[in-house]
Amino acid sequence: MIFLQLTVRDAQRNARDTEILITLVRSAAEMRNANEDLKKQLEQVKHEIIHQVDQNTERTVQKALIGPRPQPISAPRVRRSITEGPTEEEKRKSTGIFKKALKGLSMKSEKDLSRIEDM
Repeated sequence: MIFLQLTVRDAQRNARDTEILITLVRSAAEMRNANEDLKKQLEQVKHEIIHQVDQNTERTVQKALIGPRPQPISAPRVRRSITEGPTEEEKRKSTGIFKKALKGLSMKSEKDLSRIEDM
C-alpha cells in the first residue's frame, strides 16, 4: 500500500511538473513572439524616420539652392515695334506738355532758370 501511495504521489508531482513546464514553454513562446513583433515595429519606425529626415533634408537643400520663391508673373506688356511712330494723340500730348513747360519757364525769373540749369 505504501508503494501504491508513493506511486500516486509521484504521478501527481509529474503531472504538476508537466503543467508547470507547459506553462513556462507557452510563456517563453509568447515572449519570443512579442519580442519579434517589437523588433519589426522598431525597424519599421526606423525606416519611416530615416525617410522623413531624407525628405526634410532634400526640401531644405532645394530651398537653399533655389532661393526665395519667384515673383508672380505680371500681365504681359505690349511693345511697340520700332517701325511704328508715335500716334497723333501722343504727338499732341507731348507738344502740349512742352508748351506748358515753356510757358512755365518763361514766367520764371532768371534766377529760377539758373537754378534749374544748375540741377
